[in-house]
Amino acid sequence: MSLPSPAPSESNPAGDAPTPEWPTGAARLGNDVVDLRHPRCRSRPEGDRLPLRILTLDEMEWFAEPSDPRSRLRRLWALWAAKETAFKVVSKVAGRPPVFRHQAFAAQLDESMDGSGITSYAGQVEWAGLRCRVEGMATEQFLHLVGWNEPPGQTRPPRVELGVEGFGATDLQELPNDEERRRGVRGPLSLRARRVASARLASYLDRDRSGTTTKPSFQRIRIITSSERPGRAPPRVWVDGEPRPDLDLTISHHGRYVGWAFLLPSPGPEAVKD
Repeated sequence: MSLPSPAPSESNPAGDAPTPEWPTGAARLGNDVVDLRHPRCRSRPEGDRLPLRILTLDEMEWFAEPSDPRSRLRRLWALWAAKETAFKVVSKVAGRPPVFRHQAFAAQLDESMDGSGITSYAGQVEWAGLRCRVEGMATEQFLHLVGWNEPPGQTRPPRVELGVEGFGATDLQELPNDEERRRGVRGPLSLRARRVASARLASYLDRDRSGTTTKPSFQRIRIITSSERPGRAPPRVWVDGEPRPDLDLTISHHGRYVGWAFLLPSPGPEAVKD
């Protein structure tokens, strides 16, 4: 996630994608994590125009509903994250990213609180006829949403692992090497996001049919984005030097947090072999 500056510009490739015929097949994932303690998220300036720029009229009503300023801010970032999540899904389904105009991604979210400080979100985002389901949660520290499209015939949510990890400054001193930069890794947090997601994915790929964990394959997994568009193209998973389009993964990082989600792979012949 990249927060807007006071005078933001479009951060995605120019040219709206034409309305496609959405392909059938497996769901595609997106996610977004927000560090709610980040200075730009903890408070907003007087006369802030960000809501007017990114929200639809219906979203503005939902955002402005709470009387508590902190609750309004949490709703603002939930809507932001829902749109960012849906943009990642659309980019995968359409085959290339559209121009990212936040107001073109219309979100509807339900919010519920369980009394323990956890706020849950569930809803949908629509863009050009594509509907993306979104779910997630927020604490006092962070907010994390995951979304997916609904291919024809899909009657239930996909099987997904998701997670969030937070880090301190001392955890983020390692810089990406030249090879990692060519794979779209832009800094310490981006590097940590890929390593955490790779390790979690490896824990599934290395299980045989009985559920026994075999040889670790963390170093055999690469999460790669386009070297021509680092940070602007969806990540792709490679295992043992070969692309694995069946392994759909999404990562996000902001402030002190990284978040990830991936479709759970099937065990057996599809898994990594020694």
